Amino acid sequence: MAIKKKITPETSDLLRYVKGRVSEEERNLIEEWASESPENEKELLDVAKIHLAAGKGVVYSKEKTEAAFSSVMKKASSRSRRLFFKYAATAAAAAIALFALIWVLKPAEPDMLTLSAPLGEKAEAILPDGTRVFLNGNSTLTYPAEFNGRKRMVSLVGEGYFEVKHSDRHPFIIDTGKGLMVEDLGTSFNVEAYDKDGIVRVSLIEGKVKVMMDSEKTGSVAHILSPNDILTLDTGSGDFFVHRSSKVRGNEWMDGKIVLRETPLRDLLRQVSNNSGVKFVVSNPEIQEYKYTGEFGTDDLDTVLLFLNMASGIVSERVKTEDGETIILAKN
Repeated sequence: MAIKKKITPETSDLLRYVKGRVSEEERNLIEEWASESPENEKELLDVAKIHLAAGKGVVYSKEKTEAAFSSVMKKASSRSRRLFFKYAATAAAAAIALFALIWVLKPAEPDMLTLSAPLGEKAEAILPDGTRVFLNGNSTLTYPAEFNGRKRMVSLVGEGYFEVKHSDRHPFIIDTGKGLMVEDLGTSFNVEAYDKDGIVRVSLIEGKVKVMMDSEKTGSVAHILSPNDILTLDTGSGDFFVHRSSKVRGNEWMDGKIVLRETPLRDLLRQVSNNSGVKFVVSNPEIQEYKYTGEFGTDDLDTVLLFLNMASGIVSERVKTEDGETIILAKN
């Protein structure tokens, strides 16, 4: 999406800038916008920091990062400032490398907080702005100790359900680090973005959200979801589709349920693993694509294994390890 002069860039445009995926015209406009005020510079810096946290799980000090950044900018002339921004974008977000270097050279107490739910467990928290967050197993949310910028940005790896304290003046934005961000428009919604999965899924429960996607193939795309809409993004191809379902909300895990609707075995096993803490090894790769429909409790492991055996002839072997239990699945 082209950026016009005198218009504040979208967060998705700033993220593309950080990644080095903007045109010459877009880069010039963002650099001009960033140099107009300290607030604009801070917003661009915040986008870079949250994106790095989503991708690397880095913990850092806002004070020392911003102090170092400000020191560099104050010493630079107007022309040098533009050259700095241009170098950062042209070098495919070298700015992130600069921030990372600052964090390595100047360790400090973090002001970014992390909420984690280990495998087989769940976590809940109220963020500084009053937003409620529930995390499914094997998930991590990174967020600032205070939301003091124009936008409230957090990063998610895994799966979380959000009840956002809405503010038109301070949008709430989730960065999955996988080419997809979600902006609250007054909503309750579920985001599924596990690190090793090839998909990101956003399920809207109430209200509206804007989903912003960016890939080298499709460029920057935004889509508004309505209640019962489920958007699924293939992070490999950049393709996405939206379907509406009144039977699957997307946050059934909060009620202790696993709901399957033509669900591939790989997704079923991931859901069971996240909720039970059990790990799976699949001996026959082709069975990963088998699809199932049904409903189970998150603690019904024995029932799930019996179901797989009866439906597809898949047999299981349970092995005790130092890390817990591993279940080996094979086609009979």
